[in-house]
Amino acid sequence: MGINNAIWSFIKEIDEEKELGDILCIGRLKDHRLYKNNINFGNYIDDHLKLLRTFKSQTSLDISSYQGAEFIHDLSKELPCNHKKFDTLIDGGTIEHVFDVKRCIYNYISLLKTGGSLIIETPSNNLCGHGFYQFSPEFFFNALSFEGLFNNIKCYFVETDIQAATLENQRIWSIKDPYRTSKRIGLLNNFPTNIIVVATRSCIELPKFEYYNLIQSDYKDLHFAKKNNQNNSINSANLKDFLKRKIINNLPRRIHHKLLNFLTSRSFSLDSNEFFTKYNKQ
Repeated sequence: MGINNAIWSFIKEIDEEKELGDILCIGRLKDHRLYKNNINFGNYIDDHLKLLRTFKSQTSLDISSYQGAEFIHDLSKELPCNHKKFDTLIDGGTIEHVFDVKRCIYNYISLLKTGGSLIIETPSNNLCGHGFYQFSPEFFFNALSFEGLFNNIKCYFVETDIQAATLENQRIWSIKDPYRTSKRIGLLNNFPTNIIVVATRSCIELPKFEYYNLIQSDYKDLHFAKKNNQNNSINSANLKDFLKRKIINNLPRRIHHKLLNFLTSRSFSLDSNEFFTKYNKQ
């Protein structure tokens, strides 16, 4: 768990544009920022957070007290009724290690004040085995937009090293919302890649845990159309895709598979403007 160059740039953006206020760190976050003369590298980031302009206080949450966290709680379990709420919650690499992901993200939402900032960095691709899970943009866009719980939801892919720690010159791509593109967003690349999520908690009340259930965005559209007896006739917007699929499906099997693999790898490459935009961090 730690703060690398990329996630630090997003923390500083919030510090400049809004207010960090009372910060909750998930785990004792270490300083993984690579830059000249960073003598704090590998130590806890606490003292550097305190130097930020809008810092008020910092609390660490962990499953045990062995690293000195003040808030002891298992994120797979329900929070105590009298828990404090925070202006900023920073997860620099915990959610992938929590078995009950639904309860974990629900707890994160519960811990934020209205207008509070959620910042998460977690493995997304080529880091199988680092934790229980790797996460897709679909998960975060869907989980945070549920009934309008968050505003300004932004997701980014960022290249990392094999230990999911940091690189000095990390490349970052902004990711489009799969609900807006009406297509699934995948990633096929050669480098370990994390996903960074930045979002603002709205004033919408969090529903009870049993009602916080997600449907993947493309399935949601299909279910909605069927439920309301909408026909799925071809219109001008999807005619091109329909004709392309029809042509590909009528090709000989070997050519069909090779062409599909080529088109998929190109579409899910970080060079694809359809889903990704190169992002220049501050």
